[in-house]
Amino acid sequence: MKKEIILIPNAIKAHELAALKEVAPECEFILCDKSHPANLEQLERATIIFGNVSPKELKQAKNLKWIQTHSAGVDPYCKPGILAEGAIITNATGAYGMPISEYMVGTVLAFYKNLLKYKVRQPQAIWSNVGHIKYVENTKVLCIGLGDIGSNFAKRMKKLGAYTMGIKRTTANKPDYMDELYTSEQLKDILPKADIVALSLPRTSDTIHLINKEMLELMKDDALIINVGRGEAIDTEALVDCLRSGKLMGAALDVFEQEPLPSDHPLWQMENVLITPHVSGGNYDKETGDIVFHLTYNNFKRYFNDEPLENIVDLTTGYKVSNS
Repeated sequence: MKKEIILIPNAIKAHELAALKEVAPECEFILCDKSHPANLEQLERATIIFGNVSPKELKQAKNLKWIQTHSAGVDPYCKPGILAEGAIITNATGAYGMPISEYMVGTVLAFYKNLLKYKVRQPQAIWSNVGHIKYVENTKVLCIGLGDIGSNFAKRMKKLGAYTMGIKRTTANKPDYMDELYTSEQLKDILPKADIVALSLPRTSDTIHLINKEMLELMKDDALIINVGRGEAIDTEALVDCLRSGKLMGAALDVFEQEPLPSDHPLWQMENVLITPHVSGGNYDKETGDIVFHLTYNNFKRYFNDEPLENIVDLTTGYKVSNS
């Protein structure tokens, strides 16, 4: 039996800890949380980490062999010099597709049915029709990024009657829930066709400002843009200018280039923008937390049975290694 030192930097339930200890009774478990964060000695001793620490803290984990994150995005950990040599990262891909895609559907309906406009009028008790609505059925949805989140969103929009188009980094077989599938090089050709553009991308050198001034100008005048991946995927200044000009129907943004979004940022004052503070994929529901632990527990058993781990991340791309 491997005698690992396992650091758990986030709160863990008693029955979850008991399940882990049953798999590896000879291992040492170091429990920390926000009120009692890991110290330098604990970080240096840890050979396994279950949860998320800051990149600065991770650099101190000199003996680390494996970190299982609670997040799907791990781009801050992929930079050279952060991870101990030879250590691997496994992420929580599979845990957030459902909650984030439901959030995305909710934002579509909020804009398409004018719910945001009615909400603004509610405190003034204004009883008036704000104008036309839009139907989801036959709407063309472009999903930029078809990982767990983008795929789940496409499936849900397909069930609502939308026509689905997807962008992937590399050529792949078209899944049943996609009507059209393209690679990143074809983005310029597809953007003008989309009524809804949904981004669920990690932060990589290829995704920074993927949606820039040129790309925004290619979009339909009444298109809706949604971003739940990384804020850097959209050039914020270009988006602000675009929204001010009335080019787009609006933007639903859960992520930003600078977080927290500064209180004096113009996006806050725009009626055609829906802002949420990076919460679409947070562990705010029991189901997501259970899925994250299930992924961790299964990988923990695999590790001690000398089986391949799931959700291994390629440090050069920030994406999960394909199983195909």
